[in-house]
Amino acid sequence: MAITDTDETQDSLSRLSMEDAEILSPQQMLNEFEVVNICAPMVRYSKLPFRQLVSEYETHITFTPMILAQEFCLSAKARDSDFSTNAAERGIFLMQESPSPSSSSSAATIPDSHPVKKRKVRGSLVAQFGGHDPFYMGHAAALIKKYVDGIDINCGCPQQWAYKEGIGSALLRKWIA
Repeated sequence: MAITDTDETQDSLSRLSMEDAEILSPQQMLNEFEVVNICAPMVRYSKLPFRQLVSEYETHITFTPMILAQEFCLSAKARDSDFSTNAAERGIFLMQESPSPSSSSSAATIPDSHPVKKRKVRGSLVAQFGGHDPFYMGHAAALIKKYVDGIDINCGCPQQWAYKEGIGSALLRKWIA
């Protein structure tokens, strides 16, 4: 559903139902919109209540904290503890489309006569997994895929415990067959 600035304001967004919102992958959001706000995964903070809070402040893509893939696969208790979601956590946003490549020509000094197009979009949730075993990483992704919009592999955690376990930044240094 395309909306122009003259048709809709942020106040009238509440009149539109959640069912009208487009559901896009995080990659589609990044490709199609002018501004996309992202809240990166944060240890102990990126749980459901925090993700709900930041979505109220125009955070379009949120991440879970790093979930240990092997434990997630092997334990229902770990799954219940490490991941929760609900229908409202992602938020609904009126997002401005990126200008088309043809409109970004040398006429940058001439105001564009076309109205700015905005679309109603549901936010995205990405689950981040830490692990080094392809079997558990794949199984964890399969277990969570119907609840999230994307899967992220943590290749950057520098914590010593993670490095010793062969996860996070260790994946960038160690060859794992």
